[in-house]
Amino acid sequence: MRTMTKDNIVSETALHTRVPKNKIAAILDLFLKEVSEALEQHERVEIRRFGSFEVTYRKARVARDFNTNAEIRLPDRAMPRFVPFDAFKKSVSEQCAGQESIEEEVEPSPSVKEVSGSRGTEQPGSSKAPSLSRLEVRVQESPDDSEARFLLAEAHGNQALYNKAIDQCQQILRQDPNHIAAINYMGRMLFLSGAQDRASQEYDRALRVDPNHADTLMNRAILRSEIGSYNEAEQDFKHVLEYNPEASGACYQLGKLYTKRGLYGRAIQEFEHALEIDPAAAESYFQLGKTYDHLERHEDAIGMFEELIKIEPENARAYWHLGVLYDKTKQSQKALEMYQQSNHLSAANQEGK
Repeated sequence: MRTMTKDNIVSETALHTRVPKNKIAAILDLFLKEVSEALEQHERVEIRRFGSFEVTYRKARVARDFNTNAEIRLPDRAMPRFVPFDAFKKSVSEQCAGQESIEEEVEPSPSVKEVSGSRGTEQPGSSKAPSLSRLEVRVQESPDDSEARFLLAEAHGNQALYNKAIDQCQQILRQDPNHIAAINYMGRMLFLSGAQDRASQEYDRALRVDPNHADTLMNRAILRSEIGSYNEAEQDFKHVLEYNPEASGACYQLGKLYTKRGLYGRAIQEFEHALEIDPAAAESYFQLGKTYDHLERHEDAIGMFEELIKIEPENARAYWHLGVLYDKTKQSQKALEMYQQSNHLSAANQEGK
């Protein structure tokens, strides 16, 4: 395997793009500086796909260290973001067709979610749907078929082709400016591509059409939580629950929001509420287990992760957390067994790629 230094990366990029090395080096230095600062503050670092580089600004906020519960004051700051190119994403998706991505340890990246049902979080396109090529033909044959266009937009979105998805939504909105599903989906695509301000505008636009549209409220709440507007995010999550008390996804997201704010008791209540609505909600067990662990309620945490592996017996991270908890409770042999099972499942997942 070839080892790439920073100079190698700059040289290779300059060779293939013909962009001056000093410009590439300046961008790379800024990015590495921001990543280093983020890691020092225990923030999540997310590199999406390769694409254009831009800087967005995060509002000042107060957070809490999940391990120590110490208050951390975070000022306004510029944050690097890559906006992926469609061509690159398409080439990657073609190479990786049929492969599942590895779920991250902290939490999965936000994706387009349906939250009005009892399950609360469901990926569009998870059920059987027409292929991308068939949808393209259908749209060509019937340009005014908004249903086909929306399915095509979702198909592009599921392949991370955000610009193409946005274009299809715009085509729908030329025919029907109040097509709320298209407005909401376009907002989500803008959010995932890094255009947070434009995404917020689209969500506001959708909610002017229907102030109780649960999917849009949920998506706007997730955006607000990401940028540190916690009070506004909380209002949106609660609005979803007022409209649909069975929306377990809203309870789950509200629990995560309270965890960010250090309100662990309220977070536990929301995760438990999510499980009352949907006893098979694996992520609620996971977050509840982590929260109990943070509060040193180790037996309760063990119970949550044990319930999780009943639902998802191949969840490697659940076994790993059980290993940590058994270590903390002086059960060394059980801890070793959990670590071994976690490693076994992780290796099996890698081989299956």
